[in-house]
Amino acid sequence: MTTNESNYIDENKNPIETEDFAKALAAEEENSCKRKKEVIEKIRSLAKSAQNWKEANKEFNALIEEFNNIYYYDQETENTLKNELREAKNEFYTARKEFFEKANEGFKENAEKKEDVIKRLEALVYTSDIKASDMLAKSLSEEFYAIGFAGKDLNTELYDRFKKARNAAQETRKAAMEGLREEFGNKADRKREIISELKALVNNENWKESTEKFNALCDEFKGIGFSGKEGNEEISLGYKEAKDAFFAKRQEFFDALKAENKVNIEKREALIEELKKLYENDSWKEASAKVK
Repeated sequence: MTTNESNYIDENKNPIETEDFAKALAAEEENSCKRKKEVIEKIRSLAKSAQNWKEANKEFNALIEEFNNIYYYDQETENTLKNELREAKNEFYTARKEFFEKANEGFKENAEKKEDVIKRLEALVYTSDIKASDMLAKSLSEEFYAIGFAGKDLNTELYDRFKKARNAAQETRKAAMEGLREEFGNKADRKREIISELKALVNNENWKESTEKFNALCDEFKGIGFSGKEGNEEISLGYKEAKDAFFAKRQEFFDALKAENKVNIEKREALIEELKKLYENDSWKEASAKVK
């Protein structure tokens, strides 16, 4: 019988009652010891398996409270259990510390990655190739959001910088779009001018010179490049019609010229035949008069 047990035994009681009490007390101590050890094992298990350390801390504190609420009578065993508890607590603290040290390293790495994305986004300037710039901006945004948490101190600051850089990129996009619209407008205007000049070439007196001008205007038209979707169909149709009209009129001219040349040739051939006959004429006086 331990000293603590003797404190609960009344020497004036019946020995049988005293023995029953001692057994009950021993059973209670055994159960208390078992429960305390179970708590210690739970803490050790928690130290090894914890993923969510916020929840793990709550569970840890609840287990410590549970341990302290289990009363134990034997001081020597209680001291042993407390030593085991201290070891289990140290295991928990060590595991938690290692987790946060590792997490902080991850946060630092994530912060560096986000910083890199922000710098690339800040350097993004929209050019006339809006589509390529849009794809790059979209890619950078997706890359930023795919990066994990950067730590409580930096995460919000980095996100604010990201939004600022993204908004700045959007402003350069607006400016680029305005510039592109102006550029397309100027190109479309010049194309329309060329179409008018091509149409004017239909009425000319020198088709060789007009063809040279025509070819130069067509080369210029092609060199202008894309002038935007707005009015593009109308311009393409006008350009085609102007070329077709030029080709048709030129062909008409050369067909007429060819026909005229044919008539002239026929006349010359007829004249030659007539001259041949005259040379064969015996009356040179009459032949000379006709030749004149």
